[in-house]
This record gives sequence, structure tokens and C-alpha cells, in this order.
Amino acid sequence: PNVDYLKESSIRMDENGSVLVNKNMETNVPDVYAGGDMVTFPLTVYDGVNVSIGHWQIAQYHGTL
Repeated sequence: PNVDYLKESSIRMDENGSVLVNKNMETNVPDVYAGGDMVTFPLTVYDGVNVSIGHWQIAQYHGTL
């Protein structure tokens, strides 16, 4: 995913360049949310381990949250 435009922002990213979000898909900046294959998020069914899944179906699923 192209996240270059975020590199100069205050939004936290991991070492792979994914945006870090919480279980509600919120970034470290209040009221700023992200989803899809550009994020690392806690996967509930995997004991909350942070994962990044690069697939279009993730973006569709995150849109339903």
C-alpha cells in the first residue's frame, strides 16, 4: 500500500510501513481511523496479536466495523 503521504504525519506506523490501529481501527490520532491492507490491527481470533493482512477482502471487512 502507498502510505508515503503519511510518513511526515504524526500517525504511528510500524517498521513495515503499516499504520498502527487499535481494535476500533483508530490510529493514535484521535478521531482518525484507517482500515484495509495499509493497517496493522489486533486480530481478535488470534489472541489480539497485531497483524497486517494484504488482501482486498480485509478492506471490505474493515468497512463493516
